[in-house]
Amino acid sequence: MFIALTFVFLSLSIYLLVVIRSLKNKIKNNQADKEELKRLISKVDELTVSSNEAEMETQKLYTTVELYENVIQATSRLIEMASQSDSDETFLKKLLEESVAIIPEAEYGSVVLIKDDEWRYVHTIGHDIALLNSLELKREFFLDPRNSDDTMYFDSNVFVIDGIERRNYKLPEDIFPKFYKATKRTYQTAMMEIDIGDDLAGTIALDTSQKSETVFSNESLKMFGALGNIAATFMVFQRLNQVHEEFQKEIILSMIRMMEIHDEYTRGHSEMVAELSQEIAKTVGYDEEAIKEVYWSGLVHDIGKILIPASILDKPGKLSSSEFDIIKMHPVWGHEVLKQSKYLSNIALNVRSHHERYDGGGYPDALKGDEIPPVSKILSVADTWDAMTRNRAYRKALDLNNAINEMEKNKGKQFDPQIVEVFLPIIKQKISERKAVD
Repeated sequence: MFIALTFVFLSLSIYLLVVIRSLKNKIKNNQADKEELKRLISKVDELTVSSNEAEMETQKLYTTVELYENVIQATSRLIEMASQSDSDETFLKKLLEESVAIIPEAEYGSVVLIKDDEWRYVHTIGHDIALLNSLELKREFFLDPRNSDDTMYFDSNVFVIDGIERRNYKLPEDIFPKFYKATKRTYQTAMMEIDIGDDLAGTIALDTSQKSETVFSNESLKMFGALGNIAATFMVFQRLNQVHEEFQKEIILSMIRMMEIHDEYTRGHSEMVAELSQEIAKTVGYDEEAIKEVYWSGLVHDIGKILIPASILDKPGKLSSSEFDIIKMHPVWGHEVLKQSKYLSNIALNVRSHHERYDGGGYPDALKGDEIPPVSKILSVADTWDAMTRNRAYRKALDLNNAINEMEKNKGKQFDPQIVEVFLPIIKQKISERKAVD
């Protein structure tokens, strides 16, 4: 019996040892599984973080690429506009609007031009431009970002200033409250200078609001600088074009002065024809560029007369047939001279045809009706009016009423009737104004 019990006890002990060892192994293996699971979870967390970072970088890259694309598109639009515009203000207004639309942080903005001793706002977004331009803003009051201790330098022509409206310490006490009222509260301003040579011609500014507390990214500031450089380039070319135009005008006026010395009866005639023609063009509704063409055509319409002998131009009696044939060459000679310049080719055609008649009886090409260039029709009316009302070698000037009757009588014959209908109210208004002054 004892032996049997002993055997059972030993068997049970062995069994328990086996079970305990098995449990220990399971616990040990389970612990290893837990460690492995922890490592796996840690790895997944690392991969998740890396994935999130990669996603953020991808999104950032996408945003930057989108910003570049928008800038390229805006640049294309601005270049196209620059080729069509001759107004600094129109171009700068568009540039500001493009910049605020493209730069994601920008909420407000402004363009300032500096001329002589004053500065004024050309355009604003968010700020009260009417109130700002009612202020007497002298150049000495202007906050030049290059010389301010509050400026955070970004690159060669872009500056960043925090709370700029609170830092206009140069403004007098009587102006500052109104200026402060007219401007939105800003958190940060990116300001780009418009430099022409060594002169500061103005600034373009983009603002973030005090409420948003947004700051400009480096990418946005770079893009803003690129857009701003277009403004400086545009204005430089505008100045060069103005110099070129003034130079060209002076040369042409000098030629006209020579012609007036050659023919004393034409003194002031070309300028008057240019001015009257310009008035007609404005009333008809020509755009600014076309009005310029009309004016210049009027100035040079008789330039070919410089080749006509003074003995013919100043002859007091009736011209012979051969002498009149020489007179009729002056539009052709003027055309030949002017057509050599690609800038004056349209004007050359206008000059050639300014003695054509609406009924086809004019010279040099016997054009009629719509065959005659529209500007030439205008010149014909203005030229004839001034010639009739001005003393000439061969006759006295007509009085104004007779001159008006002549214009009426020749509608549809010598002149385009629509041009005469536009012209007569203009001239009658001028006569009334002259009488009122007298």
